Amino acid sequence: MGAGPLVVTYPLTRRSRAIVEEALDGAAEAIHLVDLAPAARARALERAGAVLSHDTSKELRPDEIPLIRNARLLQFTAAGVDWVPTRDLPSELPVAANKGGGAEPMSEHIVALALAAAKRLFIEHANLQSGEFNQSSANRMLRGGVCGILGFGNVGIATARLMRAFGMKIDAITAARATNRPTGSRRPTYSTRCCASPMSWSSAPR
Repeated sequence: MGAGPLVVTYPLTRRSRAIVEEALDGAAEAIHLVDLAPAARARALERAGAVLSHDTSKELRPDEIPLIRNARLLQFTAAGVDWVPTRDLPSELPVAANKGGGAEPMSEHIVALALAAAKRLFIEHANLQSGEFNQSSANRMLRGGVCGILGFGNVGIATARLMRAFGMKIDAITAARATNRPTGSRRPTYSTRCCASPMSWSSAPR
C-alpha cells in the first residue's frame, strides 16, 4: 500500500468504523488513533497517507501535528473549518472540508426557524406563560409567499427544496452560476426582489 494508511483522529462508533472500511474497500488500512499508545500514535501519523479529522487542535497534541506533513490529504468532517486553527498545520499539507455535508440538517433547521417566526411561536409561548391564550392574532402562511435566499450553495439549494414543498416561490442570489437550482427558483437583483421578500435567509460565507 504505497499510499499509506488512513489515520482517523477522533472516536468512531462500531457502525461508523464499518462504513469507513466499506468505503476504503481494501485500498488502504484504517488506523484509529484512539486505539493506540502514544509511541504507536506517532508512528501511525508519520506513515499516514490521509488523515480524517474533526478538529486537529483537540485530537492531536501540538507535537503530533508536524508528523502528518507527508500525508496526501487532511480531510475534515465538518463543512466549514473556520473554527479550526489551520495556521498550525504544515503548510505543504493539502486540506479539505466536507463542503455541503451539513446542508440537509441545516436546511431543516432553517425551515423550523421560519415556521416558528411565521406562526409567532415564541411570542405566543411567552403569552401563554403569562396566562394569555391568544386565539385572535393572525399569523403568516408560508404557502404563496416568497423566500429570498442570499447565497445559493448547498445549504441554499437544500432550503429552497423544502420551502418549495410549502408552496413558496424562491428568489435566490448567488455569485456563481448555479446549474442545479430547484425548478422555479429565480435569480433576482438584490434591490428589487430579495429585500422585498417576506422571508429572507442568508447562507453566504462570512
